[in-house]
Amino acid sequence: MGQIRKFLPYDEKRVANFLNEKRSEESGDFQALGNFVQMGVEDGRIVGAGVCLHQALLAGVFLKKMIDDGKLLGSVAVFRNHDYDEATAHAWAVYDSGEEAYIIDPANRSVVSVSDPDNWQWRYGLEKG
Repeated sequence: MGQIRKFLPYDEKRVANFLNEKRSEESGDFQALGNFVQMGVEDGRIVGAGVCLHQALLAGVFLKKMIDDGKLLGSVAVFRNHDYDEATAHAWAVYDSGEEAYIIDPANRSVVSVSDPDNWQWRYGLEKG
């Protein structure tokens, strides 16, 4: 999870500025995940920024790569939901080993079992099994 936050530190302001800049270039609202990882160069290094959705997608990419390379068994999915009462939304990845499923939530610095809702960092809306 630390690697994800290293590549994509959570920064709503930077993401909003980036999207506004892209809108002014008439490239639309949809951007490839790589555009957020390589948003610019500061002090000679590539910098990126993202919000929970970008971090969850990158976690999903990393997990899928480890599954494809045979380092992990199982499957991965990325989820997103909305809390309309709070006017918020959130995204996270779920890794399912076949024996246990884990919520991978880089934005909240959390890895927790789906079967352990007392330790969830968000109202994920997932049920065991």
